[in-house]
Amino acid sequence: VSTRFGGQKVNPGAATTTACSKLETLKAKFLAQQNSTKEDFAAETKNYATKICEGTGCEQNDAERERFRAEWSLVQKYYTEELARLESLLERVEDTIAEPPFRRCPE
Repeated sequence: VSTRFGGQKVNPGAATTTACSKLETLKAKFLAQQNSTKEDFAAETKNYATKICEGTGCEQNDAERERFRAEWSLVQKYYTEELARLESLLERVEDTIAEPPFRRCPE
């Protein structure tokens, strides 16, 4: 069964199928961004390890160490905010996928 819409044949469920595809694409995009953010933070953690510590093998200049600590604080804040933003977006997409008619989408 198909209907004419604007002179074109449209099969029932075509819009839902298209929306399902877009939701899956968004979910994959946000998951990739989340993984990338976690990997970047892990790299930054290693990068700042010797810059913010005290003792042998650490930054010896007190002023530089304090500057690095301030930078590290901003890196942590950005990471926390970005991770929360991505988790919120993923949750919204997954909630939408769980609702009709999208819950019948093939995954």
